[in-house]
Amino acid sequence: KSTLSEYGFRLPSCMDNRHPQQKQMWTELVGHEPEMIFLIGDNVYADTEVAKSTPAPPDTVWKRYFETRRDLQLFKARRLIPVFAVWDDHDFGQNDGDRTYPYRAESRKIFHAFFGSAEYPGVFDRGPGVASRLNAFGQRFFFLDDRTFRSPAGDRGGQTHFGVDQESWLFTDLFTATPVWLISGDQFFGAYHKYESYEGRHPDSFARFVRRLKSQSSPVVFLS
Repeated sequence: KSTLSEYGFRLPSCMDNRHPQQKQMWTELVGHEPEMIFLIGDNVYADTEVAKSTPAPPDTVWKRYFETRRDLQLFKARRLIPVFAVWDDHDFGQNDGDRTYPYRAESRKIFHAFFGSAEYPGVFDRGPGVASRLNAFGQRFFFLDDRTFRSPAGDRGGQTHFGVDQESWLFTDLFTATPVWLISGDQFFGAYHKYESYEGRHPDSFARFVRRLKSQSSPVVFLS
């Protein structure tokens, strides 16, 4: 069987088009000739033109997506490289954003306009929000939407990180021996530090999630 290392893939995140070294970084990455790229969050800093934690309106989000696509060397590569993406808070549209962000639907449409991949049943399927599933190399990759359904921090009443519908979509397909990669824009573990993480922000939801994972047979890799 083919292995992941034989194909080669890269896992970028936090792609700020204003960074002075972005041209060099992306030129070097493309020079490695990866077979595919996973963009695992903050692929656009769409909230940089508003005050911290202020919801960015759709026209601002679109503008920042366009500027990032225009500026980053990744999107100027002469060789077409397949890209699979999921967002985190900055490309969602609000720093540390959650389900209270008022432009969730508009932001999702913008994300799909710039990172749209046609569904190919059994190979690439969309899930709730901007979630998606890729079956490749004898493994399964779940790109999880960590913003659309997230409870506000400190909400103890029925708190959730990924949402009931997304968890149902995920766990319906986990009970096999095929290895699973769980990909999220923020950290899964991290109750020991002050930054955002599933374990730190939504401990009750995290505990339930881990218990469900332990009940299934797939080898699991956490990627964040």
